[in-house]
Amino acid sequence: MAERDWARWIGRRASVRYRLETPVPGAGSTDVVGTVLGLDGDTVLVDGRRGPTRVPLNAVVTARLVPPAPSRRGAPHTALSIAEVARIQTDHWRPRTLEPAGRWLLRAHDRVTARANSALCLGLPHDVAGQLARVQTWYAEREQPTFLMVPVPADAPGTGLELMSPGLREACATGVHRVGDDPAQAGRDGAEQLALADALVAGGAFADPPMRSAVVMTAATRAVIAGGAGEPPGPRIDLSPAEDPAWLAAYREDSPALRELLHSADEQVFAIARTTDGATAAGLRVSIADGWAGINSLEVLPAFRGRRVGGYLLDAAARWAHSRGARSIYLETEISNVPAHNLFLRKGFVVHHRYDYLRLRPARAAGDTAGS
Repeated sequence: MAERDWARWIGRRASVRYRLETPVPGAGSTDVVGTVLGLDGDTVLVDGRRGPTRVPLNAVVTARLVPPAPSRRGAPHTALSIAEVARIQTDHWRPRTLEPAGRWLLRAHDRVTARANSALCLGLPHDVAGQLARVQTWYAEREQPTFLMVPVPADAPGTGLELMSPGLREACATGVHRVGDDPAQAGRDGAEQLALADALVAGGAFADPPMRSAVVMTAATRAVIAGGAGEPPGPRIDLSPAEDPAWLAAYREDSPALRELLHSADEQVFAIARTTDGATAAGLRVSIADGWAGINSLEVLPAFRGRRVGGYLLDAAARWAHSRGARSIYLETEISNVPAHNLFLRKGFVVHHRYDYLRLRPARAAGDTAGS
């Protein structure tokens, strides 16, 4: 692996096999699994089960990214914390500028999509006011508004819950991370995110209606594939490493920055449904990072809605993800998109958590007065 590839892996969990400097009988190599901490000269530092391990780069035999270690019992797609899945999502839609601020991640990418231009808020800082000031300054330096993405349990109180359809509320009430009637069942991770949301509002952050809340859903890749078994023959599905122009035009306004995001994961393809004469009916992007598959940017052209095209695309995406070794798959959808919720739940997805957006007002410059 090139040094630039290792740099991209910093902060992510990997399995590294490397040759021993002094082989022992029957073993010329060994493995370390853990978080890549960084590069130091001609070695990579991996925080494994027995602590940090220095691995000479020229001794590496194989290396691959693997999913985070589970934080709870359950199937792989339900065993990760809210924070772990949120970090995985960032690796699938990786902005040009990504900077840690404690456990938070500050993200900027030419203002293209909220996901790539908001602070991912994970964990309650000791000094909330100081952290918010730091974040506000960071975005002001880039002449961008300060948006905060706040992952919370699926049924946490807030604007996101209030705007849900009854069916989605029911799915959230039985989701992976939920509050229900007993806040204790939110778990340590969920409880901390709930406290964080309250602290942010107390610190001046507010809900900005144009910034939509969304639910994050997860599934076992095999279950999604099984859900598509027995379906009648569908449209032709093409998988391509390049985006389809008609799908892209329907998805959002094209720009170099958007295309950079669309190709920002470790691996991705674009699944495109076509009519018998080759016209584009629908498409989506499916990506691989951290051992997970991610689906986003599902867009069905207006003339083809209501024809189950989205379901066929999900099936094709899951089959491709399984062929790449991804056992788990996630997607996210705005809370107002009821047809998408119904499709995803029918395909075997469960609600993992929700995220809401908050906004900070611009800092008032010295000498400014209220109302000026």
